[in-house]
Amino acid sequence: MMAAAVSGPVDRVQLGATVSARPDFPGLNRIGAKIARGLADALAMAGGSVSVAGGDIRTLTFAEWKAELQPAVAVARYRDRIIKGGLLLSVPSKIVASLVDIFYGGSGSIDPARLSFGAAEQRLFDRFSGKAVESMAAAWAEVDQLAPVFVSSTFAADDVAFGKSEDLVVIQKFATADREAGEGCIEIVYPLAALRSIPGLQAAVDVAPEESDPAWRLRLLDAVMQSRLPVRTVIARPVVTLSRLLSLAPGDFIPVTLPPRVPVTVAGRLLAHGTIGEANGRAAIKIDKLEQGAHFDD
Repeated sequence: MMAAAVSGPVDRVQLGATVSARPDFPGLNRIGAKIARGLADALAMAGGSVSVAGGDIRTLTFAEWKAELQPAVAVARYRDRIIKGGLLLSVPSKIVASLVDIFYGGSGSIDPARLSFGAAEQRLFDRFSGKAVESMAAAWAEVDQLAPVFVSSTFAADDVAFGKSEDLVVIQKFATADREAGEGCIEIVYPLAALRSIPGLQAAVDVAPEESDPAWRLRLLDAVMQSRLPVRTVIARPVVTLSRLLSLAPGDFIPVTLPPRVPVTVAGRLLAHGTIGEANGRAAIKIDKLEQGAHFDD
């Protein structure tokens, strides 16, 4: 399903020496591995099997990065309260076109000469960028509460705007590979100054020594799996005025409206959404959707 970026000549702007400094953000490397898994899930929404490997990191000026883009490229811009200046998500046009082709029953093979961003491609990219930002927020949770908000999407390299041309940016590259269509790459662009202000990105991780007693590990795992966790759901949250609340008496009713879906939390963490029903003569909740990360495998 995935393919390499559109081939063809690209006019590059001569900007002098490329910035050679490599950012030292161990935390960003860890985050990239989790983002890669989320991007693979988002790309697979149209079918097929896509592998995503993250995230080589490099530093350029914004103008230098922009000069590397193919003329036709899909770029989503987000704002965020933690990362001042926001961030960008860049996806080559061939990837978007391949997704659309497969979504409508094709093979995903696209003639580069016929590439265009029509309404279908733009709708699918907006869906993908929404899924991708969910994976970014989940991956960043170990460092900070990233909450990117979509601002706009652009489908031509010349229209991409992101601060000043000389501003330094950190580009995290995610290589995509598909058995049929070949290779490509997705990039996330952060302002370097904003990343330097986040202490968690620069903290190294202490690697614990591998446990040498496998029997002890099995006993520990068995003990952990027997732990009991509180499962909780809220079926209704009625709102009444203070005067009504003070006038309540035995026999009065507080009307409630049952929602179509209710949240299910475990130890305060959202696990799933479900619908209210009955099982074996008892009230029950049928799980409809597990939330991202609900398997606690992060």
